[in-house]
Amino acid sequence: MSYKELNTVEDVFKQVNIDLNGLDKHFEWMPEHRRAFAKVQFILDTVVEVINEGWVADWSDTNQDKWYLWWNFKSKSGFGFAAAGYLCGYANSHVSSRLVFKNREKAEHAAKFFINLYKDYYFTYGKMNNLKQVVL
Repeated sequence: MSYKELNTVEDVFKQVNIDLNGLDKHFEWMPEHRRAFAKVQFILDTVVEVINEGWVADWSDTNQDKWYLWWNFKSKSGFGFAAAGYLCGYANSHVSSRLVFKNREKAEHAAKFFINLYKDYYFTYGKMNNLKQVVL
Protein backbone atom coordinates (compact mmCIF):
# COMPACT_ATOMS: atom_id res chain seq x y z
CA MET A 1 0.00 0.00 0.00
CA SER A 2 1.36 3.41 -0.98
CA TYR A 3 1.72 6.09 1.69
CA LYS A 4 -0.85 8.09 -0.30
CA GLU A 5 -3.48 5.52 0.72
CA LEU A 6 -2.66 5.92 4.43
CA ASN A 7 -5.14 8.53 5.59
CA THR A 8 -6.00 7.36 9.10
CA VAL A 9 -4.22 5.90 12.11
CA GLU A 10 -6.21 2.72 11.51
CA ASP A 11 -4.79 2.49 7.95
CA VAL A 12 -1.25 2.85 9.27
CA PHE A 13 -1.61 0.26 12.02
CA LYS A 14 -3.31 -2.19 9.66
CA GLN A 15 -0.25 -1.80 7.40
CA VAL A 16 2.08 -2.92 10.22
CA ASN A 17 -0.30 -5.51 11.71
CA ILE A 18 -0.69 -3.83 15.09
CA ASP A 19 -4.07 -4.04 16.82
CA LEU A 20 -5.05 -0.58 18.06
CA ASN A 21 -7.59 -2.10 20.44
CA GLY A 22 -4.83 -3.75 22.47
CA LEU A 23 -2.45 -0.81 22.48
CA ASP A 24 -3.26 0.49 25.97
CA LYS A 25 -1.96 -2.65 27.68
CA HIS A 26 1.56 -1.88 26.43
CA PHE A 27 1.62 1.32 28.49
CA GLU A 28 0.20 -0.06 31.76
CA TRP A 29 3.68 -0.32 33.31
CA MET A 30 4.12 3.45 33.09
CA PRO A 31 3.00 5.95 35.72
CA GLU A 32 -0.59 6.83 34.85
CA HIS A 33 0.10 10.53 34.25
CA ARG A 34 2.60 9.69 31.46
CA ARG A 35 0.62 7.07 29.53
CA ALA A 36 -1.38 9.35 27.23
CA PHE A 37 1.72 11.11 25.89
CA ALA A 38 3.68 7.87 25.52
CA LYS A 39 0.82 6.40 23.50
CA VAL A 40 0.60 9.45 21.24
CA GLN A 41 4.39 9.41 20.76
CA PHE A 42 4.30 5.73 19.77
CA ILE A 43 1.42 6.27 17.35
CA LEU A 44 3.06 9.30 15.72
CA ASP A 45 6.44 7.54 15.43
CA THR A 46 4.65 4.63 13.73
CA VAL A 47 2.80 6.95 11.32
CA VAL A 48 6.04 8.66 10.29
CA GLU A 49 7.86 5.33 9.93
CA VAL A 50 5.13 3.85 7.71
CA ILE A 51 4.73 6.97 5.55
CA ASN A 52 8.51 6.96 5.02
CA GLU A 53 8.19 3.41 3.60
CA GLY A 54 11.40 2.09 5.14
CA TRP A 55 13.47 5.25 4.73
CA VAL A 56 15.39 6.20 7.89
CA ALA A 57 17.14 9.54 8.26
CA ASP A 58 20.92 9.25 8.27
CA TRP A 59 21.98 11.98 10.68
CA SER A 60 25.63 11.49 9.75
CA ASP A 61 24.83 12.43 6.12
CA THR A 62 24.68 16.21 5.94
CA ASN A 63 23.76 16.04 2.24
CA GLN A 64 20.56 14.11 2.91
CA ASP A 65 17.41 16.22 3.11
CA LYS A 66 15.24 15.59 6.16
CA TRP A 67 11.79 17.17 5.95
CA TYR A 68 9.93 18.27 9.06
CA LEU A 69 6.58 19.92 9.70
CA TRP A 70 6.30 23.46 10.98
CA TRP A 71 3.06 24.21 12.83
CA ASN A 72 1.36 27.53 13.51
CA PHE A 73 -0.03 27.54 17.04
CA LYS A 74 -1.56 31.00 16.60
CA SER A 75 -3.94 30.41 13.71
CA LYS A 76 -7.69 31.12 14.11
CA SER A 77 -8.32 27.52 15.06
CA GLY A 78 -5.37 27.55 17.43
CA PHE A 79 -3.31 25.08 15.44
CA GLY A 80 -2.52 24.80 11.75
CA PHE A 81 0.01 23.53 9.27
CA ALA A 82 2.40 26.32 8.38
CA ALA A 83 5.05 24.76 6.15
CA ALA A 84 7.28 21.80 5.41
CA GLY A 85 10.97 22.49 5.57
CA TYR A 86 14.15 20.49 5.36
CA LEU A 87 17.51 20.35 7.04
CA CYS A 88 20.82 19.30 5.65
CA GLY A 89 24.01 19.92 7.54
CA TYR A 90 22.34 22.17 10.08
CA ALA A 91 22.93 21.41 13.75
CA ASN A 92 19.79 23.00 15.19
CA SER A 93 16.67 20.90 15.83
CA HIS A 94 13.10 21.97 16.47
CA VAL A 95 11.57 18.51 16.11
CA SER A 96 12.16 15.02 17.38
CA SER A 97 14.69 13.33 15.10
CA ARG A 98 12.25 10.47 14.46
CA LEU A 99 9.60 12.83 13.11
CA VAL A 100 11.25 13.72 9.83
CA PHE A 101 10.26 12.68 6.33
CA LYS A 102 12.12 11.62 3.22
CA ASN A 103 10.56 14.31 1.05
CA ARG A 104 8.18 17.23 1.00
CA GLU A 105 5.27 15.22 -0.42
CA LYS A 106 5.36 12.73 2.46
CA ALA A 107 5.64 15.53 5.02
CA GLU A 108 2.66 17.36 3.53
CA HIS A 109 0.64 14.13 3.40
CA ALA A 110 1.22 13.64 7.12
CA ALA A 111 0.22 17.25 7.82
CA LYS A 112 -2.98 16.91 5.82
CA PHE A 113 -4.23 13.58 7.15
CA PHE A 114 -2.74 13.40 10.64
CA ILE A 115 -3.16 16.97 11.93
CA ASN A 116 -5.28 15.77 14.88
CA LEU A 117 -2.56 13.34 15.90
CA TYR A 118 -0.01 16.17 15.87
CA LYS A 119 -2.41 18.24 18.00
CA ASP A 120 -2.58 15.38 20.49
CA TYR A 121 1.22 15.07 20.41
CA TYR A 122 1.85 18.71 21.23
CA PHE A 123 -1.05 19.35 23.56
CA THR A 124 -1.07 16.04 25.45
CA TYR A 125 2.50 16.65 26.57
CA GLY A 126 1.48 19.97 28.09
CA LYS A 127 -1.56 18.45 29.77
CA MET A 128 -0.16 15.16 31.05
CA ASN A 129 -1.41 15.78 34.55
CA ASN A 130 -4.98 16.13 33.25
CA LEU A 131 -4.73 12.65 31.69
CA LYS A 132 -6.00 13.85 28.31
CA GLN A 133 -7.07 10.86 26.25
CA VAL A 134 -6.00 10.29 22.67
CA VAL A 135 -8.88 10.40 20.24
CA LEU A 136 -8.32 7.97 17.38
